[in-house]
Amino acid sequence: MSFFSSSLPLSLSLFLSLPLRKIGLGWRITNMSSALLPNRPIDNPVQTPMFIIDWEVLSLGEPLRDVAQMMAELAMLQLFKDITAGDWLVEGFLEGYGTFTRDEALRIAIHVGCHLVVIGGSVAGWGSPADIERVVTYGRDAMIKGWEKDAAWFEGSILGRLF
Repeated sequence: MSFFSSSLPLSLSLFLSLPLRKIGLGWRITNMSSALLPNRPIDNPVQTPMFIIDWEVLSLGEPLRDVAQMMAELAMLQLFKDITAGDWLVEGFLEGYGTFTRDEALRIAIHVGCHLVVIGGSVAGWGSPADIERVVTYGRDAMIKGWEKDAAWFEGSILGRLF
């Protein structure tokens, strides 16, 4: 049983406690958590669809970029702070997307690596200089191994769930 399926009702109750605003089309968005919920009473939280959105990088473009962006942010939780919930969230997130081709997974891994190098190396206060070096090194290696199409390198890591 995944973390998401065992804790979904609690997660939904936390989202439901936040102020909500109607956005039309039968959906509402929470003001602070980037969660899109049905605009109706939630009678059965286990069967309620919920969509996580991130308006700060909203654009038309490659859908795999959305997956990579979310995975990169969650990977930073695990790599910088050893918060293993990042891995659980990736598991649930990817369940919603389904499977990727090997080439798609490698493209996602390359984008995550870029994010870890650029953002992981520039956000103040996330970790010690040694932490930053470790995260940036992992990002660099993810870019290289993705470009070399070495899917086996990702096994056992947070990005291994892509393959």
